[in-house]
Amino acid sequence: MAESFVERRRHPRSEMFLVMEVEDSRRGSGKLNVITKNISASGVYFKTPHADEFELGMDMAFTIFLSIPTAKGKSHTSKIAGNGRIVREDSLSNGKAEEDDGHWKGIALEFDEPLKML
Repeated sequence: MAESFVERRRHPRSEMFLVMEVEDSRRGSGKLNVITKNISASGVYFKTPHADEFELGMDMAFTIFLSIPTAKGKSHTSKIAGNGRIVREDSLSNGKAEEDDGHWKGIALEFDEPLKML
């Protein structure tokens, strides 16, 4: 008999593709831009070609950029910032041999504290 899948996430995830800037809190090694895949009340999952820059357990400072349409048809960019810790890494492949260098990672970042609107 097949085992049924048990969801262990504490919060539902929303698929959102947003620009996120991340920085290693310990080393201060510079900022990188990545793209989120999904976000929840407790964390965010993002994809990056900068595989060597991330490791399990690393503390990260981050800023997520939100583009919000205004009533006049323009957009306003708001920012959400916080700190978190890498709790999972996934090796990713885009399925295109000519572009797949094997260095893409999916990163799960758990928030350490409530997020701040900037």
